[in-house]
Amino acid sequence: MPTQPLERADRQTRSAWARAVCQVLATCLLALSVWLLIELVGSRPTLVAVDLHDGYLPAAQRFIDTGSPYEPYQVAGRWQLDYRAFIHPPSALLLFVPFLALPAGLWWAIPLIATAYAVNRLRPAPWAWVVMAACLCWPRSTGSLVAGNTDMWVMAAVAAGAVWGWPIVLLAVKPTFAPLGIVALRDRRAWIAGLLFLLAMLPLLPLWLEWAQVITNNDGLGIGYSLLNLPLAAVGAIAWVSTLRRRNRAAPARLAPLPGAQSGFER
Repeated sequence: MPTQPLERADRQTRSAWARAVCQVLATCLLALSVWLLIELVGSRPTLVAVDLHDGYLPAAQRFIDTGSPYEPYQVAGRWQLDYRAFIHPPSALLLFVPFLALPAGLWWAIPLIATAYAVNRLRPAPWAWVVMAACLCWPRSTGSLVAGNTDMWVMAAVAAGAVWGWPIVLLAVKPTFAPLGIVALRDRRAWIAGLLFLLAMLPLLPLWLEWAQVITNNDGLGIGYSLLNLPLAAVGAIAWVSTLRRRNRAAPARLAPLPGAQSGFER
């Protein structure tokens, strides 16, 4: 029908405008997130790397020296949460201990570069770029990036897990975000990596029991403790969700028979 080409052209025009609007919004939000980071570093310089240097590395050294990353008072009874308290599960030691020797700059470089590369590989929809940029503007996101919080590594685990599967095991650093593992649920590499990870955790089983005691001894560590950090952690998941429709459309095309091919019943 003659109206079909016009309708198709109209849809293409609207789609082009929508992409342009999303690009402008995403660029503005990314610029805002950079400004917020610079402003936070300038106004609160003591926050820079505070989680890494005051929390994670001392706990890793304590594990090397005593066999446990947790303070005796955390296991003995009720205790009050402060920013220096180590509350990560023993699995996080696989991440923290190497950084006793590695350059501190890699603590930021590795997850940020991995996230950027993985998100680019996913080719998110235009609207997803806007949402991801907005997530970076979230106050807890900028705070986590400046402080060197493990939320950065969770973000990288989800984004890279959506592409290669196996990096999703890094979610064990913060089990609160385990539901984000859905991005790699159908990837066999993720399941193999998970099995290997469980085997690596067997020698640390006593520490898992100790960690459970540490968590139950504190009233402020409920299941929602880390939920305010979800926007940063979910950046890769947002990119992944935006590709589902495209991949679902592509799946039938991959399964379709080649032109001229005959089935066994037709030969």
